[in-house]
Amino acid sequence: MWLADDDWLDRNLVSESVSRLASDPALVMVAGRCKIYDQGVAIGITRAINVRNASPLYRVLNYYATVADNSVFYGLYRAEVVTAVEMSDRQISADWQFLATIAYRGKIATLNETYIHREAKGESSELRDYARKFKLRKIFLYLPYLAAAAEAFSDIARENNTYSQCSSIRRKSLAVTVYLVIVFRKVVMLQTYRALKKLFSVIIVRPTTIH
Repeated sequence: MWLADDDWLDRNLVSESVSRLASDPALVMVAGRCKIYDQGVAIGITRAINVRNASPLYRVLNYYATVADNSVFYGLYRAEVVTAVEMSDRQISADWQFLATIAYRGKIATLNETYIHREAKGESSELRDYARKFKLRKIFLYLPYLAAAAEAFSDIARENNTYSQCSSIRRKSLAVTVYLVIVFRKVVMLQTYRALKKLFSVIIVRPTTIH
């Protein structure tokens, strides 16, 4: 497993993860849920990622349809699986692609009451930083998830040998579906939320005095 230098784990997270992996051969990775902190104050708990479909293609789609901050990346993997998967260092969605490949190879589970603890960093801000670092087009600086969607499409449709086991039609169909899922969840819905938040922030509600 990986662990960032400013994160910390519940004492039983590793032992419980090992126990789950030992009891279910179909699982290839087990993670704890993530508690997010802002300067030491807990501000939220991320969604549990459970990818347990029988079909590898549906597991990949399920992962992309539910992933948020991707703290599940810091789970405990089976060594023979994680060492067989490469991760790009030149793409802003490299960790997503990595986890999708892991999901293709087996099932992923999250422990509901056992946690990894992380300081909030701001996913969108991090992606913009990577977009600048990799000198992507200006639109991707403003909408970095568009770049993530395009990268995921290329990874599935052309670049990742893991998906070569699929027929060309199924592979491209999955790539298109994943692209649309990311665009809808991370571009359309996110921009709509931000626009509504901005709209409501300028509405002034004046108190009424009743005589």
